Amino acid sequence: MALELQQLILDLLDSSNEIKDTRTIILPGDSRPAASQEAQLQIQGALNSLLSREVSRGTNLDLPHHLSNYTMKDDRLLDT
Repeated sequence: MALELQQLILDLLDSSNEIKDTRTIILPGDSRPAASQEAQLQIQGALNSLLSREVSRGTNLDLPHHLSNYTMKDDRLLDT
């Protein structure tokens, strides 16, 4: 499911350039929006995985303004 969720997130970003509220995402195999804490943790894990994959490839990330004060160190985002 992790890869399916990552692909879903990428598809959502391709179609609208942003995800305003992750609680509106419907996880693969579910019929209702992901409002539970467990579902939100799955989404956070998928987002972190996608971010670490981008950073590890060495590409320049165009981070959203609210993340611009962070840097990567040992695969973790750190506040600068």
